[in-house]
Amino acid sequence: MKIKSFKLDGWKVLDTRDIPIVEHLNCPSCVLPLEPIVTFVGTNRIRIGFCPCGYLGYMDRPTKEWINNFYLKTWDEVEFDKSVKELESRKKFGVAKKGLARLLEISKRLNKDKLFLELGSGYGKALRLMDSLGFHVMGVENSEHRAEAVRHAYGFKIITSAFENARLPQAGTILYK
Repeated sequence: MKIKSFKLDGWKVLDTRDIPIVEHLNCPSCVLPLEPIVTFVGTNRIRIGFCPCGYLGYMDRPTKEWINNFYLKTWDEVEFDKSVKELESRKKFGVAKKGLARLLEISKRLNKDKLFLELGSGYGKALRLMDSLGFHVMGVENSEHRAEAVRHAYGFKIITSAFENARLPQAGTILYK
């Protein structure tokens, strides 16, 4: 059966003509060959593959360099002022703990004298929780827009980079705000 079109609410379709695509034939988890289960045909062929270990993902996807640049410059691009205003309004109502209950539980076993470093810190929810509990916090966020909004709204140190490329502090380093 061929699907001629479909719509995913909230998803953004990219024109892939100028995007370098790399083929991944093996599962990134267990390295077994992926079995293509869906092929999207457009300006490029994009396959989704399945592995017996349970992995499901793209077999044809942009290069790592392109993905990092996309998240840095384009993805989730919003007006800076809107992000800052939204984050500052959250300050008034305290730390939102919805979805962070597990982190709260884990935090009881962590040393507050050590740095809490979050990879992919987004809009800083986990950082705010850990900061409110007395931890020294720092984040790594690939989106310039999110990183700058969190820096501006909360004053947290955020490294703007893909986590694989980030220059991180040495283990045991304490960075005070």
